[in-house]
Parts: sequence; C-alpha cells; structure tokens
Amino acid sequence: MDIVRFWRDVPAKLKGAVLAIGNFDGVHRGHQQVLREAIAIAKREGRRSGAVVFEPHPREFFAPDTPFFRLTPLPLKLELLEALGLDQAFVIPFDRDLASLSAEAFATEVVAKGLGASHVVVGHDFSYGKGRTGTTEELAELGRMLGFGVDVVAPVGAGGTTFSSSRIRDHLRNGE
Repeated sequence: MDIVRFWRDVPAKLKGAVLAIGNFDGVHRGHQQVLREAIAIAKREGRRSGAVVFEPHPREFFAPDTPFFRLTPLPLKLELLEALGLDQAFVIPFDRDLASLSAEAFATEVVAKGLGASHVVVGHDFSYGKGRTGTTEELAELGRMLGFGVDVVAPVGAGGTTFSSSRIRDHLRNGE
C-alpha cells in the first residue's frame, strides 16, 4: 500500500482513486463498510482504492491539553487498512491551515485538486470543513460540481446499536 503524507503535489499515478475519508479510529465494522464500499467502487471502475485519514486526530489538535483515548495508533491503523486491500492511504496533517478551510474549500482544494479523487465514500455522520459545517449532502453537491462522485454509507450496527468509535471508547472506559 502506498502511503502519502501530504495532499498538495500528489503524484499523478496516485490521483483518480476512489477514496474513503474519515478518521477510522478503531477501524471497526462501520468503518470497514465505508472502506469496503470504496474498494468495490474502485474495482468496478478499474481505479485504485484508498483512504484519507488525519494526523493528529482533530480532537487532539483542537484540545491538545485534554487526553484523547485513541483506539488505534496510526501504524496499526495503516496495517489494518492495508489488510483490507486498499491500494493507498493519505495521512493528511491536521494543522491550522487545514482546520481553517471551509467545507467548500476542503472539497475543492483538498479532495478535487489536491488528491484528485474520482469518487469519495464517507459514513452517514461525516462532517468536514471549518467548524465541521460541511454535510454529506453538501459534499455530494460539491462533488457533482467538481467532478467526483460521492457515496454515503448508512449506519452499521448489531442488536439495535450502531457501531461507533465513541461508543467503543465508552465501553472500554467502563471495563467492558
């Protein structure tokens, strides 16, 4: 799996991929559904599949003095992404510049121009852009305008409960 740690000046051979975007902390079954959907679309379209993750985790960036319970350290996360069959992963530095981008600027500058995504897959609760103001509906509209497709994966769960990293953290804090 190719690992790229920037979003500007991405080599042409890595552009045009189907990209799953998210933090994917835990790479749990909900995340795996998003990632598998990106892989399936890439196979159908004869493209590379990839994931976009952010480092540090945005919560660590916005609250550096508050301990953050990370489920999966980056090296292990990258191993899990590779084991799922992804061709590439973008580890995007989450810094002041990225955090200041509006939802439209993120879709335009990072997703369309920088990464050159042909298609994006996100979870139902994905938000992005300054203040997390970007919605999946807005991303789909921006994708139509900017030339990339967007798929939104519905919640995944079992026993009436949706899989989520926050819920997993809560269970672990409670010794479960």
